[in-house]
Amino acid sequence: MTSDIQGTPRLRSSLFPNVPPYHVFLPPWKFYNSTISPALREEEWQFPAQIMPVVRDVVEHAGFKIAKVRRGILRCDDEKDVILAGFIWDNLPLVEKSIDAIDFTRLKHGVKINKFPGFFDLNRKDLLWKNFYTMQLKFGAKAFGFHPDTFRLPAERKELCDRMKQEKYSKVYIVKLPNNYCGIGACMIDHPKKIPKKEKVHTENNKKVTKEDPIIVQSYISNPYLINGYKFDFRIYVLVTSIDPLRIYLYKNGLVRFATEKFSLDSASLSNMFIHLTNFTFNKTGDTVHDFPEGCQVNKWSVYELWDYLRDHDGIDPTPFWEGVKDVVIKTLLCGHENIDRMVKASVGSFYNNYNLLGLDIFIDTDLKPYLLEVNTIPSLFINQISKEIDLRLKAPLIAETLNICGHHISTGVGARHKADIVKNDLPGYTGKTVGYDHRMYCKGRSEAEEVKQRKYCKNVKDVNGENGVDEVVEDINVKNNVDQVVKDVNGVNGVDEVVEDVNGESGVDEGVEEEDEIDSEYESDYEWTDGSETTDEKSIEDPSPAHTQPQPDILKDLTPCDVRVLIASEEELTQTETFERIFPRPDTSHYLQYMSSTNYYDLLLSAWESRYAECREEGRQRLRELTEQRIHLQVPEAEKKIKIPRRSPKLFKKNNFNIPHIFKK
Repeated sequence: MTSDIQGTPRLRSSLFPNVPPYHVFLPPWKFYNSTISPALREEEWQFPAQIMPVVRDVVEHAGFKIAKVRRGILRCDDEKDVILAGFIWDNLPLVEKSIDAIDFTRLKHGVKINKFPGFFDLNRKDLLWKNFYTMQLKFGAKAFGFHPDTFRLPAERKELCDRMKQEKYSKVYIVKLPNNYCGIGACMIDHPKKIPKKEKVHTENNKKVTKEDPIIVQSYISNPYLINGYKFDFRIYVLVTSIDPLRIYLYKNGLVRFATEKFSLDSASLSNMFIHLTNFTFNKTGDTVHDFPEGCQVNKWSVYELWDYLRDHDGIDPTPFWEGVKDVVIKTLLCGHENIDRMVKASVGSFYNNYNLLGLDIFIDTDLKPYLLEVNTIPSLFINQISKEIDLRLKAPLIAETLNICGHHISTGVGARHKADIVKNDLPGYTGKTVGYDHRMYCKGRSEAEEVKQRKYCKNVKDVNGENGVDEVVEDINVKNNVDQVVKDVNGVNGVDEVVEDVNGESGVDEGVEEEDEIDSEYESDYEWTDGSETTDEKSIEDPSPAHTQPQPDILKDLTPCDVRVLIASEEELTQTETFERIFPRPDTSHYLQYMSSTNYYDLLLSAWESRYAECREEGRQRLRELTEQRIHLQVPEAEKKIKIPRRSPKLFKKNNFNIPHIFKK
C-alpha cells in the first residue's frame, strides 16, 4: 500500500473484477485524503474484553465506531447469540476450559475476528512442548531441535530428578507456570530440592481432592549471545491469515528485550531473576541501566537497531539467523496444526472469519542459533509511557498492516444501504455490483466436481507417501469433464446478490490498562497430562524429502470456483505487505508439507501456484482477472447462494427464546 502527501484513500479496490473493495487502515499519524463519510461512520468495531488502545486508535482513525460489549457475547456458556456480521478484536485468552472458549459456530459468515479455534495447543507452554515433542519423535531432533527440553511436573518429576542426577547437578533449569505471563512464578534451580511444589484443594464429584499445581521445568540455555554483558531475547510478530490453506507472515521488525543485570550462572546469582528474565513488566521495576546500546528505552530495543549493531559493532551478518527464525516459525505453527486444522474445519463456516496475530519469543545463543521459548496468542500491544517512542513506532504500523493484509470489507448492510454515497465519496469510477461483503467470495461449500478433484490430488500425495488411501481412484478425463461442467455456463448459475440488513448497535470506549507482557491466561487450568510418546512411533526423518511434497503443476490446469476464491485471497494479501513478509507458502517451502499430519488440498494448490507464478506474479493475477471477470469465483452450491437469516429484527423473536446479538440492539 502506498500513499503520498495528499493522503491515502479510505477504501481500496480489489485487484480483480467482481470483488468488493476493502477498508484501508493507517497509523494515527498518517493522513487519509478525505474526511470519513456518514455512510462509513456506521461501521463498528467490537471489543468484547479489554480494549487495546493502539488497536482502538487505528480503527477509530479509519472511521469505525468503538463498541465495548459484554464478554459473554462470544463465550460458550453465557449466551445464545448469533453474530451475523461485524468486526471483533478479542483480547481474552483461548484456553481449554469450555467456559472461556469462544463458540466459533456462533460467528456467521460476515464476522471478522482476530482468533482461530485451537491455538491453546501453542499458547500453553506445556501443550506447546507436548506437540513439539511429538514432532521431534516423528521427524527427528535435527528438524525439531529448537525448543529447550521440558519436563511437565508433577507427572515427570522422577525423569527430571534422574536427569539432574545423571548430570551431577552441573546444569541449570528454569521453572515456569504453564499458562502464566510476565515471568510470574519463574525461578532458577540446579537441584531437585529446589523444585517448587504447591498443592490446592479441588472439588471432584462432590469430594475434596488435593492436587499438586502443574509446572514445567526447562533446560536453561547457558550460552546466550550477550551485548555489553546482558542477555536478551526477541519478541517477533507472526500473522496467520488462514489455516486451510496455511498462510504465515513474519514482521521484519520486532522488539529486543534485555535483562537488566549482567549475565552470570554463579550459584549465588541464580535467585536474581533480573539476570535471567527479559520481560518488560518485571525489569521495569529494576535498577536503571546506563550501558545498554544507544536507542534502548527501559530494556527495549528494535530488531532493526540490533541488526545494525551486529553488522557495525560485531561484524555479523544477521541474515542466516533470521532465515533460521523463519524455519522456527513455520515448524512451530505445524506443531499445533493438526488440532487447529481439525477445529477450524469443524467450527468455522467461512474463509473470511479468522486471523491471528501471534507474538513468539525467540532466543539467540553464541552460535547464532534461534530457539523458541514460547508462543503468545495475545501479544501485548499496549503503549507504555516509559517506552512510548519505541512502542508506538513499532505497534501502530504493525496493527494497521495486519488489518490491511487480512482484508476487511464494508459490512453487507452498510454497503447495501449506502452504495451510491460510498461510490460517490470514496470509490470514484467504481463499477462493481456491490460494495459490501459478499459471502460467496469466501464460501467453503464445494460442488461434487470440486470434491472429486480435491480427493484426486490428495490421494496422489498419499500414494507418493506410501499411505493406504481410501478415496476412490478417479481418471483424469472424468475430473476434467466434471470441472468443465462447473465453469462453462457462468451466466446460467450466477445467483442474485443477497442483501442482509445490518442495524448498528451501541458504541462505547474503555481505556485499556497499560501492560507490556502478553496476557496468556488469567484462569487456572484443569488440564492433565498424558504421555504423547504412547501414541507416537519413534522414527527419524533428518532431512526434507522432495518426493513427499513435490508441487503438482496440473492441479492448476482447470481452476474451480473454490480454487479461484482461495487464490484471490492469497494474492490480495500479498499486495498489502510492507514490513510483513510471507514466509509460507513460497516456492521454496513445499518440503514443509511433509510435517502436516494430513494432506490439505488447498495447501497443495497454493504450493503449485507459488512454484508456477512467484517469479511472474502478474501473469498469474491476469489469469485470475479473466476468471473473476466471468464471475467464476461467485459460483457456489445451491444451498450456499443465500444466507438464511431472519429478515426482521430479532427483537420480534424474543418469545421464541432468541437472544438479541449486540449488533441488532439500539
